[in-house]
Amino acid sequence: MTNTTNTAPDVSAPGFVEIKEKVMAVCGASSMGVAKKQEVRDLLEDLHNLYTGCQEGLVKAQGRLISLLEDHSALKDDLSKAKAAATPPPSDYGNSLLTRPSPRDTCKDGALIWLTGGDISPSDKSTERRIQIVTKVGKKAETVVTDSFFAKDDRLGIRVSDGDRVRASEAAKDLGYQAKVLGSVDPELFIREVGEITEQELRNSIGDSCTSVYKKGLNAFVRVRRDSVEGILTAGVKVGWRLLKPELRHRKVMCYNCCAIGREAHLARACSRDPVCYKCGVKGHDGRSCPGGPPRCANCQGPHNATDHRVCPTVRGLVMRDLGPLAKLY
Repeated sequence: MTNTTNTAPDVSAPGFVEIKEKVMAVCGASSMGVAKKQEVRDLLEDLHNLYTGCQEGLVKAQGRLISLLEDHSALKDDLSKAKAAATPPPSDYGNSLLTRPSPRDTCKDGALIWLTGGDISPSDKSTERRIQIVTKVGKKAETVVTDSFFAKDDRLGIRVSDGDRVRASEAAKDLGYQAKVLGSVDPELFIREVGEITEQELRNSIGDSCTSVYKKGLNAFVRVRRDSVEGILTAGVKVGWRLLKPELRHRKVMCYNCCAIGREAHLARACSRDPVCYKCGVKGHDGRSCPGGPPRCANCQGPHNATDHRVCPTVRGLVMRDLGPLAKLY
C-alpha cells in the first residue's frame, strides 16, 4: 500500500548535478554506445536548464507578489488618510447633512433645491467638495440638509424639509449660488370610471389624507398624503355602494415627436429635434406615420413601445427616483 502521508522534504537528498553524474555512471557501466551516452547527457543538461529557469521565474514571481502586496498596503493607508481628511468635525446641527444615503434608501419627503454657480465646479465633484458646500449652506440657513448629491449636469442637489426650503434657498443665494427650489409633491392616485361620483364625494370618502381631487371625464386623479397611500391602495375607496380601486400614478411627460423623457422631456409641439418613432424606435418618422415593424423602445431599446411606461426600465428608474419607497406599489 502506498503511503500518502505528507512528509517534510529530505534536506540531505542529492542535488541535480549529483543525480546527473550518477545517471551517467550507470550509462558508462552499461553497453550503451557513445552516441547514446551523449544524447542522455544532453537531455539531462536540457532538463537541468529547464529546472533552473523555473526556479528563477518563481523567485521573480515571488518578488513581484511581495511588491504588489506592499503597494496594496500603501494604497490602503493613503485611502484611510484621505477619508479621514475628508470627514469634517461634527457640526452643531448633526451629521445627517454630511451623509448621502443611496437613492433607494433616501426618503423623498421634503424640498429639493438645485444649486449652480458660485464655487461649484464640474472639475471637482468630490465628496469632500460636496460636504464643504452643504456645510456652508446648512450653517448659513441654520437648517438640516437631509440629502445631497451632484447631478450629471454638474448641479448640486440638496434636500431640506418643506418648512426650511425658503430659508435654505435664500442662504444659498447669499453665498453666491443660484438656487431653484422643487417642492415635494403628494403622490397621485388614478381612479377609473368613477362615473357620476363628484369630486366632493371622493374627497369625503378618502378623508383628511386627501389633498386634492381632479375629475376628468369618467376618471379621477386624487392626491393623498404619502403615509396613507399603501392603505388606500389596499382597502380601496368606498363611495356609497361602490368600491373603487385606485392605482398609483406617476406622471412622466414624454415628447411624442423625439421620445425624450425625464428632465429633457417637453411637449411635441415645442420640439425642434428630428422625429423618433415611439413604436419602432427608428429615427426619421414619428409614431403616427410608422410603417410597421417590431416594437422597439427609443429610450431603453427594449422590445416594447416607448409609451409602455410600466415595462420600461428607463421610466422605472425615474419612478424609483421620484417615488422612493412607494415605487414598489407602482
